[in-house]
Order: sequence, then structure tokens, then C-alpha cells
Amino acid sequence: MAAYKAFAIAGGINSSGPMSGNLGSFFAKSLLKQGASVTLLVRSIGKPEVAEDLKQRGATIKIIDYNEPESLAEALVGIDVVISTLSGPGFAVQPALAKASKQAGVSLFVPSEFGTATLGVEPDSPIYGKAKFHGVLKELELPYTLFFTGVFSDFARMIFNTSTGKITIIGRGDAKVSTTARQDIADYLAFVLTKLKPEELANRVLRIEGSRFSFNELVEHANANSQRPLEVDHEPLQVAQKRYADTHDFITWMKVAWDQGRGVSATNTSDLDNHLFPDWQPKPIKDFL
Repeated sequence: MAAYKAFAIAGGINSSGPMSGNLGSFFAKSLLKQGASVTLLVRSIGKPEVAEDLKQRGATIKIIDYNEPESLAEALVGIDVVISTLSGPGFAVQPALAKASKQAGVSLFVPSEFGTATLGVEPDSPIYGKAKFHGVLKELELPYTLFFTGVFSDFARMIFNTSTGKITIIGRGDAKVSTTARQDIADYLAFVLTKLKPEELANRVLRIEGSRFSFNELVEHANANSQRPLEVDHEPLQVAQKRYADTHDFITWMKVAWDQGRGVSATNTSDLDNHLFPDWQPKPIKDFL
């Protein structure tokens, strides 16, 4: 069977806010560079300038309603691969997107992952919804590919903010964390989805990282490039866990998970799938500090 050519991307071009990934735009541009056909599924045109730029590059934009299954399925007829970048409240409609994909004859579904590995997460985890969705895909017998990428490298200044000259690290600070920039994720995704054979992608987990770091290593890097050493405070893990229990703050949960060793795409670097894109040269997180 020939490689995939027609893609639909749901979400990720109208997002706003400091933690918005806007992955849909990145994915669309990288897929178009690979010569793929790209359709963007949006509920509205929230950012006309972004939509117009993507149209000028060759993308098609369809306004859809996730509450209308038949019209949603009709919008997906002829599509090989559906990529979801739905997040936040929008993630709730991903099952409807999967069901419509199955009805339309889509060959592969890429759910909204692109972060911490979700296999085996506990039901009380804030990312459990992603893990639970795997069951929806299996029940539909809809082939899928999961991309575990670690945290976005280009959000480095949000997770390691040294602007005050002080930094608080949860736990010891020596646990490793996988990190990959959004553009590097997009380039990798576009390459493997258009170059690998469909049977090489079906029901597969792809684990990648641009680099891996510990917070102690980032402190060393910051100090080596500054005339004034950072003031570092280590918050006990148990204190941070209690704060998360009280506040359900996602960033706190994420940093707790990292200190517990759950921040890497793969425990062993030998299990990473970077090699599937031989010319991939992702930027390390230090380039964004």
C-alpha cells in the first residue's frame, strides 16, 4: 500500500494563551512541504490571518460542527489520516471526530498526544483522558499512531523562568525530562506519516525527543552563561504533591511527575524512534533559554 497523501488536521490554528501549542499550524506547514494534501477542520475562523496564510500555502479549510456526525463524516471522505490537536475543552469532541473518521473510511487516526507518555497513567492523572481515549480507538478498530514527544522545548522559559534570578525546583532536580520543539515535532510527524508504509504506522507508539535535561543541568547552563548565579530552592516532593492535591494546578502536577521519573518519552534512549527520520536534527532545549 502506498504512503499516505491526504491529511485532515483538527484544531490548533485558533488557539490562544501562553500555553497554547497551536500545533495544527505547525503540522499543516510541514505536511504541505512534504507535498501532502492538507485539510484543516475548524469550528470557526478565529484568526483570519493565520487561516489565510495556510490557504496561500495550499491548505483547504473546512468549517465543521462536531455535533453533526453526518456532515463531519462527509468532510472526511477521501482523507487518509486524521490528526487531532484538540486540547482543553475541545478535547471532549475527539471521540466524535474518531467515530466520523471511521464512518468516512479514514485509514489512520493520530490522537492529541504530543507530550508526556500516557500509557499506564492512573485514573486520577490530569492526562488520563488521553489514555482512556485509546480504548475508543480500539473499540472502533480504527488504526492509530501515538506520538510521545515530551514537553515543548520552545516553552523553555515558561518551565524554567530565571527572570527574577531565583528558581524553585521540585524534588532533587536530577530526574531527566524529554523535550522537543514544536517545529521539530511537526517536521518529524510530517516525514514519518508521508514516508513510512501504512503498515509501519498502524497501532504504533512513536517516542521521540529533541533532547533530555534535568533541572540541575539547566541551572548549570544558566550559571555558565550569567555573571550572577541563580538562587535555587528545592521544594520537597511531598509539599508539591499536597499543593497539587489542593489546587489541581497542572504545572505543579507536571513537575511532580517529572521528579518521579515520568518525564521521558522512553526510559532508555535506545527505545526512542528518532532514527525513523534519518536527517532529523532537532534543537536542544538550551537553544531556547
